[in-house]
Amino acid sequence: MSTTAALAAPLRFANGDLLVKLSADGRYDILVHRNAILQHCPALAPVLRAPDDPAYIAAFDNNSTALTLPGHPRPIKLYSIAMSLADGTLLLEGTEYNGMDETASATCVSFDHSQLATEGWPDCDHGSQRDCYRGPEDAARQYNVLFQVLQGFKVDPTQLYTNNGKFTHDSLCFISELCARAEYLGCLPQISKVLLDAILPFKGLWKHVCQEPRPYLLLAVKLRSKHLYLDALRHLLGDPQKTHLSFLSGHLNMDPGNLENWIDDNITEQFRIMHSLKEDLRLLRLETWHKSDRRGRNWHTHTEHRSKVPWYGLNPTDDQQHDLAAHSVVQDYWLSFLGSQDSAQQSMYASSSVPLSPIAGPLKDTIKNIGIYANTDRPADLFGPGVAETLIREAETPTSIEHVTHHLNKCVQSAYTILSNTLRTRTHTQKGDNLVYRQSRCIGDDRHWTYMAVESEVPWERDDEWDEVEVPGSAGLDFTPASRQLLAAVGII
Repeated sequence: MSTTAALAAPLRFANGDLLVKLSADGRYDILVHRNAILQHCPALAPVLRAPDDPAYIAAFDNNSTALTLPGHPRPIKLYSIAMSLADGTLLLEGTEYNGMDETASATCVSFDHSQLATEGWPDCDHGSQRDCYRGPEDAARQYNVLFQVLQGFKVDPTQLYTNNGKFTHDSLCFISELCARAEYLGCLPQISKVLLDAILPFKGLWKHVCQEPRPYLLLAVKLRSKHLYLDALRHLLGDPQKTHLSFLSGHLNMDPGNLENWIDDNITEQFRIMHSLKEDLRLLRLETWHKSDRRGRNWHTHTEHRSKVPWYGLNPTDDQQHDLAAHSVVQDYWLSFLGSQDSAQQSMYASSSVPLSPIAGPLKDTIKNIGIYANTDRPADLFGPGVAETLIREAETPTSIEHVTHHLNKCVQSAYTILSNTLRTRTHTQKGDNLVYRQSRCIGDDRHWTYMAVESEVPWERDDEWDEVEVPGSAGLDFTPASRQLLAAVGII
């Protein structure tokens, strides 16, 4: 069974009264509940209304027939809609499948780029053309997902063209076309939240957003996703090469000169913040001074973060001497580690032919990895294998692996605290506007990183249809699977 046929199988219900023909031989066809589709798809309503509906128009009722089916004691009225090639694209129109012949070399336009779709959908790199194989296959999968959501099912990420659970560019193209179909049918508000719940946790999604933010900003506007929109906008504004000035000027309705000045100010602020961050990390030297508490006991106190390290007095034990030696070794190593990062970064800036982000090169990897390792059982693994042993061999004062590892762990955890405080999400009010500083969700390559302030507002206006819409539910629907005899009777194989 093909992937699309396997996805269609759960949407074949014994009491379904709407046959959706998505293939020439019936392998992709589904048998669903007409009322669920009628409720959410205004564009299909004229041909799906029953005679007892006050809005019924007999002239549109050419897609129903009375059939005696296995398991039904009396004839039922079975409605049908089918996928057809019309206006250069594939859509639901008519009662008989009239799609593309797989033996021909025909092509069709993806629905989101067809003349039937509204403007503003992402312009995927693969273009708008679909061949006779991918076109019908994608359309069948998209309608399958659409009708699943409208009947209360959640979306499995594997249905959205993922590769082993990872988000791909094909996923973006597939979702864009699926949502354009939903918009045409009038049910995009109903399916948006369900799709976003499936999309936003995708592994690798935010990497794609940072590398190619423009199409994701357009998709975010269509789906009204504030998180996706603002993250994509930060990457567009923070691009050191200013590739998207013309697009942003139109999208934000800003004068190009004013926009460029605003971007320059933001990028300058990013570099200032990163300079301050590097200085704070450098001061994580664990340098201390003596301070006595009320009981007369001496302590080493961290100058930056007040993390207290006990002073062992004039006659420390061997274990205490090892701890002090490890403390000294690790603070020297940390400065050396940061120095090598900074030197490599400066060399990278000097040799690069294109502008880079404020955390290009090794510093980018360090910031990303500090966050990863600080939340594990062995933060010291940030520095690589065998570092503790190497430091012990080079130490002038005897110490132990346990003590050195302990201080390396504390060093990484303290660095993570500095990072979290510096790059925390914060709101700043400026001239009556709420500006939200936030680090981008993905640290991508050496051009794609932002910690910028953008307005918390989004371009779409309040709309009761979106604000009050409820996610489609499954209450009252019978999902008993159809028998083979019933499926054969309606032409499903």
